[in-house]
Amino acid sequence: MHRNACLLSLLITPMLLAESIQRWEGPANAPETVVAGWHDDRNWRNFTAPVAGNSALLGWDASFNTDPPTYVYLGDYRPLSGGPVIAGGPVSLIDLKFESGAFVVDGRSFNVVGGGSGSLAGSFFGVGQTLTSTGLPGSADLRLVHTPIHFGIGGIGSQPGTSGTLLLDGVETTLDFANHVVVGNQGDGEVHVVDGAAMTAPWLHLAEFDQTLGSVQLHSGSFVGLGEHLNLGVRGLGVLEIHSGASLMNQGWTRAGDWPGGHGRIVVSGSGSTMDTTWLELGAQGTGSLNVGDGGELHLSEFLSVAAFQGSLGDAYLSDNSTLTVGTGLIVGRNGSGSLAADDGSSVRAKFCFVGDLADGWGSLGLVGNGTILTVADDDPTHPSGELSIGRLGNGSLNVADGAEATARYVNVGAFSSGDGTVVVGGPGSLLRAIDDRGGTACAELSIGRNGTGRCDILAGGAVTACFGNAGIFNGGEGHLLISGSGSQCVIDQSFTVGAPGPNGGGLGTVEARESGHMSIGGGLWLGNGSEVTVDASASITTGDASFQAGQLVVGPGGGLFGVGKVSGDVAVDGGYVAPGYPIGDLEISGDLSMVGGTFGVELGAGSDRILVSGHAQLGGTLRVDLAGDLNVRTGDEFVVVSATTVSGTFDSLLDLTPYELDIVIAGGTVKLVARASDLPCPDATGDGLVGLDDLAAILAVFGTASGDANWDATADIDQDGAVGLSDLASLIAVFGSTC
Repeated sequence: MHRNACLLSLLITPMLLAESIQRWEGPANAPETVVAGWHDDRNWRNFTAPVAGNSALLGWDASFNTDPPTYVYLGDYRPLSGGPVIAGGPVSLIDLKFESGAFVVDGRSFNVVGGGSGSLAGSFFGVGQTLTSTGLPGSADLRLVHTPIHFGIGGIGSQPGTSGTLLLDGVETTLDFANHVVVGNQGDGEVHVVDGAAMTAPWLHLAEFDQTLGSVQLHSGSFVGLGEHLNLGVRGLGVLEIHSGASLMNQGWTRAGDWPGGHGRIVVSGSGSTMDTTWLELGAQGTGSLNVGDGGELHLSEFLSVAAFQGSLGDAYLSDNSTLTVGTGLIVGRNGSGSLAADDGSSVRAKFCFVGDLADGWGSLGLVGNGTILTVADDDPTHPSGELSIGRLGNGSLNVADGAEATARYVNVGAFSSGDGTVVVGGPGSLLRAIDDRGGTACAELSIGRNGTGRCDILAGGAVTACFGNAGIFNGGEGHLLISGSGSQCVIDQSFTVGAPGPNGGGLGTVEARESGHMSIGGGLWLGNGSEVTVDASASITTGDASFQAGQLVVGPGGGLFGVGKVSGDVAVDGGYVAPGYPIGDLEISGDLSMVGGTFGVELGAGSDRILVSGHAQLGGTLRVDLAGDLNVRTGDEFVVVSATTVSGTFDSLLDLTPYELDIVIAGGTVKLVARASDLPCPDATGDGLVGLDDLAAILAVFGTASGDANWDATADIDQDGAVGLSDLASLIAVFGSTC
């Protein structure tokens, strides 16, 4: 009896359900509608899948006269190959899984008396799942139209071997998750959001496990909103594409290529297409790539890190008037190998930019084409950022080509001891600027090989400008500047230092102007130990207000040439200042020296400053002589200040700021200063034949007295002017320790 009742129940249940379906009020031409190939673990099993053109129907108001099922698994027994699945009213479930087959959920409630809209809600929403009844992997395609969906979590291609494709279509279609969504968890998953549809979730993972594929594509004004984070290519291949005016907004962080072996790819393409996130790691521990093109925009409120950790790879490419805006720091090759390239009028902006950031970082930054611009600055005028560092602690390169521009407040190439940086600015209109727009006394710096190794090449009409600059100025630093090619120029508003100044400087620097290249320095050119400046026959370097002359370093009014290095080329002093030594030392000129005006300053100390000229020296202008410290000069002492193959002319004037009387003696290729005998008596106030402390005490005892005073001592009046004063004291100090 019990067995017969069960059989009867199995016969009656489908009949009741079929009767309820037949009462569905749909369009007059609607095909036959059946529920097929799903179950809820309690009822409605083993229904035959609809034939082609038929539909499956879900919804309390649409088809069921009893409570709707709690668990719905569509495509369980065999794929659904018929028409659409229609959600005609509100459906609330725990699990809704589209396991195998092609489905459409259309929320337009033409099947609901009185109108309204269909909706789905529940805990888990899956597309492309393992078949519940057999355990075999399923493959499902689902299209959502005019349907709001609210679930806790979602999985597209969730289990091994499965695949799922989800299409959100139209402005009335929304997919909202309260928790997380995984696209390509252990299987492969795709999500397409088109024509104004929207998807939101706290976080989204693409390609969670090895060998999986997860992709999300946005088109035509569609939107994805995330509240916490986005992971692309956790361990598999994750792809995010934003096209034709679509947008993604993530209030948290984004990683592309999260773990070793993971690969994440981001594409933002088309005018109005945007991606906004807090920060982005492009190649966190795996591989990440970014392509922004055709007017697309990527905005980060904090950081973009390309190749963030050891062993990671990252590359970014901007093209066709696209935009990258980084609220704080742009780091290319942080501790892995990373690159960023921008061309065809694209723009990049950040508060600071490090290329080759940490010791294991390798980074390259390329800017190509007219209108392509990199701006490194802070809108806050009091903020100390604005640094563009190429090879900060790692290895970095910057290429500015074919009319592109890069601007920063500070440009450091090879900043720290392990840093190795290379900059190439090439092509007409290509420009690298170190400029400070904060006003006041702020000044922007170009530093090449500050503490590390740096090289800057200006080629084929490129240009570099800065307020002041240096090459290899600190111990261990090595900096090289090359200006080569017609139209190539380096313009420094104030001074430029080559090599570490001072007698114990450990930095090395070189400047080369070749093949019609030109360097203009508004102030002084300072040379340190081991430094060299080269000017070939067609190139030029000027300091101060001077007109350039091919094959010469010209020192004009307001300009100067200082230090102890070497100039390979001719030097012309025309109104400027030349001073070898730092404080005492030699300035070498491998070429000719022409002094038609200006000042030649030397200091006397333990030796004297000298200019060593391999060619001819033509003298003129003013010779200024100072003391570098205490010095005991005796009659006949000689100081060589110029040594050349040949010497012509003489100085127009002598400005002697020493207490000695010096004569200029020119003989052959040597210019000497010779101390001559003074007509003043020896400042031996005590008469013991030695100028010493007792003579100093005798002068100080009557200092400030004059002839006729009660304590007047005529022997302390060295210069015999009737008073004991500073000139007498200076005369004694000048020959202190000598004998008379």
